[in-house]
Amino acid sequence: MGGKTPSPVEQDYQTVFRSEAGERVLRDLMLRSCIWEQTFDPNPHVAAFNEGRRAVVLGIMDMARKKMELPTEYADEAGIAGQDYQDA
Repeated sequence: MGGKTPSPVEQDYQTVFRSEAGERVLRDLMLRSCIWEQTFDPNPHVAAFNEGRRAVVLGIMDMARKKMELPTEYADEAGIAGQDYQDA
């Protein structure tokens, strides 16, 4: 299909975040990092902090090649993330 070969570090991200435990951790990071919320805050420092958290998790998703095409997939993931650690 002509895609570029992942670098060793990209392969590591994919190995880690595509595992069952990695999926749970990534969902938790997504829940905690404003993936499903606005990053805006009247305080520009808080807004910048929120956007920074979000950018880190989006970077992890990119490296792990975790793409979600539909907004409903995000909503489903948010619900799953909330359930992952409730019983713990």
